[in-house]
Amino acid sequence: MNYREQYAKREAIYMYARGQHKEEVIAMLKREGAGESAAEFADAYLEDFTFIKQHQSKKTQKSASIYRTVGIVFLAGTLAYGLLTYWALGNGSYVVFTGLAIVGIFLLIKGLAGQRS
Repeated sequence: MNYREQYAKREAIYMYARGQHKEEVIAMLKREGAGESAAEFADAYLEDFTFIKQHQSKKTQKSASIYRTVGIVFLAGTLAYGLLTYWALGNGSYVVFTGLAIVGIFLLIKGLAGQRS
């Protein structure tokens, strides 16, 4: 694949990402010299774009799951440490890691927001 073909492929994928239609991609490919096979190239590049989009979606879902899990672990750790210090001190006092709780809440929210997108 020469430089011009690579450019046309990259530009076609960007066009699909921007929401442009197949006809616009075909017109761009014809301007770049694809000729009669422009429709075939447009179909192939649409498949490439779809694959990339699916891969990014899976990656986003995986990272959202990790954020959620780590957030829950941080919150559970904060709660467990607070309960342990409450029982250990015995006089109604307890220690809480507020920073850890705040980070846990932030990560949990980030994970839930990433799951929706």
